[in-house]
Amino acid sequence: MKTTTVVTALALGLATAAEATTITLRETMRSDVSAFAGPTSQWFIGRNLASVAWNGTDAFIGGQSFDTSGSAIAKFRPNAVDQTAAALLSGNFGFLTQAATRGVQDLALGPNGELAVAWDNGAASNNGFRQFDSNGAAMGAATFGSRGNGAHYDPTDGRLTGIALGSGRVYKFNSDTSTYNDGVKNWNATTGPLIFPNPANTSTNRDLTMDLSGNIYWRGQNSVLRADRSADGLSYGTPTLLKANGIDNVNGQNIEFVNSPTNPDFLIYGDRLSVANGQSLASVVKAMDLNGGAITLDFQFRADYGDPAAGNGYYDFSYHAGTRSLAMSDFANNKVYFFEVVPAPGAVALLGLGALLAGRRRR
Repeated sequence: MKTTTVVTALALGLATAAEATTITLRETMRSDVSAFAGPTSQWFIGRNLASVAWNGTDAFIGGQSFDTSGSAIAKFRPNAVDQTAAALLSGNFGFLTQAATRGVQDLALGPNGELAVAWDNGAASNNGFRQFDSNGAAMGAATFGSRGNGAHYDPTDGRLTGIALGSGRVYKFNSDTSTYNDGVKNWNATTGPLIFPNPANTSTNRDLTMDLSGNIYWRGQNSVLRADRSADGLSYGTPTLLKANGIDNVNGQNIEFVNSPTNPDFLIYGDRLSVANGQSLASVVKAMDLNGGAITLDFQFRADYGDPAAGNGYYDFSYHAGTRSLAMSDFANNKVYFFEVVPAPGAVALLGLGALLAGRRRR
């Protein structure tokens, strides 16, 4: 009984230690992917890096172009020593020509290594959502018109889930990117679950993420919204506003759910209020808990690289739970930053002590 009490107390202490209002992100690697932005390069992804998906070892990156030169995806492995020496693992794939200032909006990795792409051509397109296997071979594209802007694989069933700019519904797809049917309705632009009306009063959807229960968090313009998944998984509850809208019609509003075992679950997002150059990463990238409470981010950049150059506020995020690492893409500078999510003070020690005492009790 005494041991049980101690272990319980440690668990409570761990929860208290984990309820930090500051989370430290320590940079471990940095990759300059400017070579991927040249239109004559075999690796061309677009003029600027718009999105990243990270599996803990390799990164997938997708681009946009300010002209009609197109957009694509490439895969590379970051170099821990030399930021200019990223090892290319694939030529580009998934190339499409799009209207100027358009292209890849979001990338997401699935449970079996598949890659989802949300793509916007400025008008509804059957290529709004696409899926590729881990080698870049096409698995299919959505067969209804949409302007894909947010993609995430639902942790409750492994299916690709998406939102589109201008639609008030949530989409879901099978492995071949055909529309998912839950037995009651198709999850498409006509009958998918509604997330509009919402407190932000907008269907200008920018990005999407999900927690482990399948609840969704998305950007409506610059706002952050949440909708909890219903018990039967067929719909979502009434949306709630976690962050009020600060600006309309500025793209690059991205968000990612982070579930580190040594920190509270949190959302990292870009608060991009302007397209102007001269914005620092630390002033734009912010965090909140799952109910909208502010969390301070302590960025620790590598001394040999220094602080990132100022950009235009356009950043994307991809968290890998297995390695507790976060990748962040920088549109203006065509760089990817990789961070360790540092354990909250005392969390590791409490975990270790709790495991030790639990082990003694089992004896």
